[in-house]
Amino acid sequence: MKQEVTLPESIRGIVVFRPGAIGDTLLSFPALSALRQRFPAARVRVIGNRPALALGQAAGLFDASDAFGADWVADLFGDRPTDTLRARLADSDLGVIWMHDRVAAIELARAVRSAGVGTVLPLVSFPETGCRQHLADFLLDSLAPLGIVPPAPSVVLSPSTGETSPPRTVVLHPGAGAQRKRWPAERFASLADRFVDRGWSVALTSGPADEAAVGAVRDQIHRASPRVLAGLNLSQLADVLARAQLFVGNDSGITHLAAMLGVPTVALFGPFDPVYWAPRGPRVSVIDAGTECAHRADPREGCRGCERLLALAVETVWEAANALLESIAIDQR
Repeated sequence: MKQEVTLPESIRGIVVFRPGAIGDTLLSFPALSALRQRFPAARVRVIGNRPALALGQAAGLFDASDAFGADWVADLFGDRPTDTLRARLADSDLGVIWMHDRVAAIELARAVRSAGVGTVLPLVSFPETGCRQHLADFLLDSLAPLGIVPPAPSVVLSPSTGETSPPRTVVLHPGAGAQRKRWPAERFASLADRFVDRGWSVALTSGPADEAAVGAVRDQIHRASPRVLAGLNLSQLADVLARAQLFVGNDSGITHLAAMLGVPTVALFGPFDPVYWAPRGPRVSVIDAGTECAHRADPREGCRGCERLLALAVETVWEAANALLESIAIDQR
C-alpha cells in the first residue's frame, strides 16, 4: 500500500534511521544519494552502522552519521522523549525510518514524531516474499512518497588516502557472517596458489570474526605467502582494497565494499539469493552456487541446513576471475 506524505514547505534537516550490517548499509547508499539530490539544501543525518556510514559520509552522500546503538537513540525506546533526544532531533523536519519489520518501523516513527520531528515516513527495509527485487532498488522505490523516482544514482566510493598494493594483487575474503556462506578454505587456498603461480601477490582479509576462516586457508596454502589484512578499521581496509587489481570473496559486507570501490570483484553466492543481495559496482561477476532447496520457506533467505558452496569448484571461480579481468582489458583497449 502506497503511503501519502505531506511535506513541510521547507526542510532544514532530515534524519534517517537505517540499522543493519555493513552490506545492508552499503546497499542503502544509492537511495541515500537520491535523498540528498532530492533535498540538496537539507542537512541529512543517518543513524545505523557507524563504520559503514563513515564511508558514505566521506563520499558526501550525507552530512553526518551516528550509531544506532548510541545512548541518545536508546532514548527513543523509553516512555517519553528526553531533553537530550529532543535536542538531537531539533534540526530535523523530516524523518525516514527503515526497519526490517513494519511494526517496528511504525513504533520507531511514533517515537521520532513525539520527539519533535513533524513528518516521519516509516518503511520496511526488505522486499516481500516473491518480490525478487534487488535490495538497493527496493530501498530507492520505497522513497517514492518523497517524490524520489528511479533510476538510482550510481555510487562508487573513492578513498582519498592509503597505501599502495604491489602490482597484480588479488585480495581474497574467506570470511562471512555464517558458516554456510563460506566457500571451503581448501579451495580458497588452491585459488591463492594458482594466482601465485602466475605471478600475482595474494592478500587475505581478516576481520574480528574471520580469524578461524583465514587461519584455515593459510594452513592449506602450499606456495603462496599471503599478506593478512588484519587490525584495520573499515575505512583503512577500504583504502587497501581500492588499490587491488582483483577481489574474490564470499557473500559478505566486505565483498559489497570491494564492489562499490570499483575493484574487479568476483562474489561467491550460495545459499542466499543474489537477486536480492548481489553486490553493486561497475566491475562485478557473481557466481551463484544455487539457492533452491525444499527446506527453505522464504526465497529471500538461505536454508540453514544447506551448504551449496560445497558444489562450487576452484576451476569455476578461476575461470570467472580470468574472464572478468579479460573483459576489463578489452574495455580498456
